[in-house]
Amino acid sequence: MDETVVERYGDDQPSCSNAGQTPDELTFQYEWIVKICKRSIGSETVILNISPAFSTAYNGVQFTWTLRLNDDCITLDCMDNNNAKDNNGVNIFLYYKDGPKLDIHIIEAIISVADNNGNVLFNDLRINDDEFTRGSGWPLRADFQKMRQLSDFMQMNVDNTVRISANIRMDSKIFSPLCYLPNVGDESNYLERECRKYLTQIENNQIVVPDLDILMKEPDLFAIHRRIFTHGCEEIARRANNKTLDNKKIINVFAHIYFNECIMPQVECFEDVLSIIEGAKYHHIPAFTREVERFICRQLISSGCELDLSKKMLLLAEHYQLSVLKMMCIGILADNILEKSNNFVNIKDDMLKLVHQITLSNLYPSLFMEGEDAVGLGSTIALEDDSVE
Repeated sequence: MDETVVERYGDDQPSCSNAGQTPDELTFQYEWIVKICKRSIGSETVILNISPAFSTAYNGVQFTWTLRLNDDCITLDCMDNNNAKDNNGVNIFLYYKDGPKLDIHIIEAIISVADNNGNVLFNDLRINDDEFTRGSGWPLRADFQKMRQLSDFMQMNVDNTVRISANIRMDSKIFSPLCYLPNVGDESNYLERECRKYLTQIENNQIVVPDLDILMKEPDLFAIHRRIFTHGCEEIARRANNKTLDNKKIINVFAHIYFNECIMPQVECFEDVLSIIEGAKYHHIPAFTREVERFICRQLISSGCELDLSKKMLLLAEHYQLSVLKMMCIGILADNILEKSNNFVNIKDDMLKLVHQITLSNLYPSLFMEGEDAVGLGSTIALEDDSVE
C-alpha cells in the first residue's frame, strides 16, 4: 500500500487519502495529526476536534469524510449535567460528509492511534457499522477495557498532538461513474415494475388480500397497510421465483414504492410524518420506519441542515430510536459548535429547554407547532422522485 499521508491540509478543501487496490476492493488510508483540545459548552468543558475533510477518490468518483474526536457526552444523553460525568468517555467517529450516493456501504473501517512520535498505541480499532447515510457517522466499538484505555489516553493528552489513522476499505464497483447512470437491466427496475403492477391490481380489485375485509372494519390504517404490504411481499416473491432475488431486496424495494406511492400522498404536514413513524413502530414494520427515516434525512439535507430543525430532529430521533437520523443531527450540531463558538451557552440552553418542555403527551404540538405555522420541515412536504438505492 502507498505511504501514509501525514501532512496537514487546509480546512477549505477536501484532502485525498492514499489508495491501495485489489481487483474488487479499494483501501484508502488517511492520517490526521491533531492537537487534542477542550472547548467550553455552557458550564462544561469537553474534548471536541474535527478533522479537515478528506476524500476516498478513484476513477473520477469521490466520497468525502471527516473524523471526529469528542466526548460521548456531546449527545442528548448527557445534556443533563447530573449525567455528564457518568458518560464522559472519549471516542472517535467517522462521518460520511458528501458523495454521489445518499446511502453508502463500506467493507471495513479500521482506526489506529499513535503518539506524536509515531509510536502506535492502539490499532485494529473498528467501526462495526458499515452503512452510512450522507451527513451521518458511526463511532468506534470495542470491548470496555480498550475503550476505557483509549478514553484515558485522550484525556491525559489534552493539549498534546496525536496521530489518528483511518483505513477505509470499499467496493471498487461504486467508483465506476457508469453505475450512477440509469441501468435498464438492473433487477431493481424489474422489482419496481412488479411492485407497481401489484398495487395497480389491488386498486382495481384484481387481487383479494386475505383478511383485509376484516381489517377494513377497524379504524387502524396501519393495520391495513401492514396486511397489504406483507401479502404484497409474498406475492411478488412468488412471481419472481425464477429469479435470484432475496427476500430482503424484495422487502426494501416494495417498501420504497409502497411508502412513496401509497403513504406519502396523504401527508400534508409533519404531524402526518410522526403518525407514520408511530404506526410503523406499533405494527412492527421496520421497512416503513427506514423509509420515513430516509425521508426525514433527505428533508434535513435539503433544508441546509438548519440548526433549530436539527435540534428538534435529534429529540425525535432519540424518542423513536432512529439511529441514522440521530448521528446526522449530532454531526450538524457539532459542526455548529465549532463554527459559532460564541453561542455555546445559547446552544446548550436551547437543548435543555427542549428536553424539559417536551414530554410524550405534548410531543406533537410542542415539538413541531408554533402558532398557526408548522415548524420543522414545513407544512407542505415535497418528496423527491428518487429511485431505489
